[in-house]
Formats: sequence, structure tokens, C-alpha cells
Amino acid sequence: MPALVNLTEPFSFDQITFVVQGPIVANFQDGYTQRLTQTIREYFPGSTLIVSTWNGEDTSALDADIVILSKDPGSLFLDKEERYANNVNRQIISTVAALEKVQTRYVVKLRSDLIFINNQMATLIREYIHRQAKERGILSDYCIISNFTSIKPSRYFPFLFHPCDWIFAGSTSDIRKIWYSLECADVKTCSPEVSKYKGIADPQNFVLRPESFIWIQFLEKNSFFSLDKGRHELEMESEKSIFENLVIINNFNLGIRTQKIKLDKGFFHSGTIYNALTSNRVRRRLGIRLKQAVTIQDVKSEFARLLYPIYRLQMKFTQKLRTESARLCSVKNESAESQNPQKILTRSKK
Repeated sequence: MPALVNLTEPFSFDQITFVVQGPIVANFQDGYTQRLTQTIREYFPGSTLIVSTWNGEDTSALDADIVILSKDPGSLFLDKEERYANNVNRQIISTVAALEKVQTRYVVKLRSDLIFINNQMATLIREYIHRQAKERGILSDYCIISNFTSIKPSRYFPFLFHPCDWIFAGSTSDIRKIWYSLECADVKTCSPEVSKYKGIADPQNFVLRPESFIWIQFLEKNSFFSLDKGRHELEMESEKSIFENLVIINNFNLGIRTQKIKLDKGFFHSGTIYNALTSNRVRRRLGIRLKQAVTIQDVKSEFARLLYPIYRLQMKFTQKLRTESARLCSVKNESAESQNPQKILTRSKK
């Protein structure tokens, strides 16, 4: 039986704490993190702002209520060549340290290189958390996340249990429940050597990505969760765990923008992630009554999803043409050199 929700209960910015976690990113004119803190002050006056970063970081330009400095645990490298840096431990330590200082009813945890472009986040908290009765799931209320890396499992991107970790907005008790469930990762935990994670490892570099590590640990600590299932069952379990507890919303509708990564403007990238249309379909299949409003951004994302197989074929064809062109160019150069013995002789003398 869903809990009764008081629709007349007042809601204001002073009920929200923003937790900015991660390094102080100081690129470009004013610095990413400084711009983020400025936009929080501009769009959410009266809210509390906590910055959680590392010893030695310069926080003097940040207008924060609380600054937390922790020892940097460093990146976790899961391959011998150290090509794939996994920063999940950094995220866990900085987030947990900040959550211990939160005293408001709601909290928005976000990475330090984002920026707000409006106060739509407060509207979403009011609609999906403050007033929305939740039917089932581990959390008491819904939490709001970005769709940017909330990947819809497919043959192109077969990632399971992969909700975006850029931003978590929800009741403080629920956000703590997620992050207090986590223990720092090590190479054994996130590498394919551990058999129980083989079925959901990143197929490109065969490691457990931070998003999956966070969500799976949360599920293991708070439910009768098991990975001892077939692929189809795991896909169903992945979507069930996500949509019973989270509301996935695109960055534009969240009122945020990434300052570092250009991919969030990519049309075809949006074809690999959840949108309001696909989310509503999944909820209907699972028997969850919550229905998200569909915006033009969601329609564009759905259009991209339908066209994505054609886009993949085009990319493969383009790559094949480039490879063949490079091969023909190489053959042509070798042929030209073989027909010019004087040039070969000159090169050998050098």
C-alpha cells in the first residue's frame, strides 16, 4: 500500500543540500567547479552547499558553506598497462564524507564539473520525491539521476545495473542508504577474475564499471540480490532494481550541463540510453504506476534509438573505407618506390 503524501506540505530551497564531490576543476576562465557553485547560489538561494574534495586542493574561490578535505585514495587501475583509471573509490570517499554533514531533508550529490542552467531540479524533487507516493523497492522514495550513462542494455552496449552516477537527488535518508552501503573497491572486486561479475563486466576492457559497482553493492547489501542467474534474468533484474527505485531524466530536463564532456550533445549517443518513453514502457511492463512526462528531448532520444542500428552500419562502412583507402595508399607508395631505384639508393646511403 503506497504511503499517503501530503500535497499541501510546503517545499523550499532551504530543504536541499548540494554535495559537490570530486577534484576542484579549474580549467578555462573561471574554473568549472567555481562556476558550478555560483550557479547553485544563483538558482537555489537558501540551500546548503558542501564541497568535498582532496587535501591540497584550492577551494578559496568557492562560495561553500562547508568544505571537506580528505586524503585522495587515487585511481584504481584494473589492467597491466594502466590504461583504464577507475575512480570509484574517490567518489565513494568524498561522497560519504559529505553526507555525514548533511542536515536537510533532501540532498543532491553531483560531480564537480557540472553546471546548473536553471532551478528545474527543485521542481523535479518536489514532483517525484516530495509529492510522489512510491509503491515498492528498496528505497523509501524515488531518487533522481541523469540518463547520460544510464545505459539501456542492448547488443551494442550490453551493460547491466548501470544507472548514471553523475548526480543523485533524493531524500537524505535514501541517498545515505545507497552510499553508506558501499565499500572501497580493489582490483579483485572490479576485475573479471571474480567470477560473479563476469556476466556484467564491460566487454571492451573486461572490468566492472563504477556505475555497476555502486549499484550492485547497494543491491547486495540491501536485498536478496544474486548474480547467479542467466543473462535474460539478469536483464530483467537490472531494470526492475533501477525503475523501482530511480527516476531517469535527461540532462536538459534536469537543468544541468556538463562542462567537460561533449558527448551529451551527441544525437546518436542518446539512442543508447533510457529516455522517458522507454522508461514508461519498462514501468508498464513491471506494473509500476509512475509515469514520466515526455518532452521533445525524449522524443529526439527515441528517434536516435530507432536509427542507431543504421548509424552503426554507417560507422562500420566508413571505417572499412578508411582502412581500404589507407591500404591502397600504402600499395601505391610501395609501387612508386619500386619504380624509382635512385630514390631507394639515396635512402640506403642515408
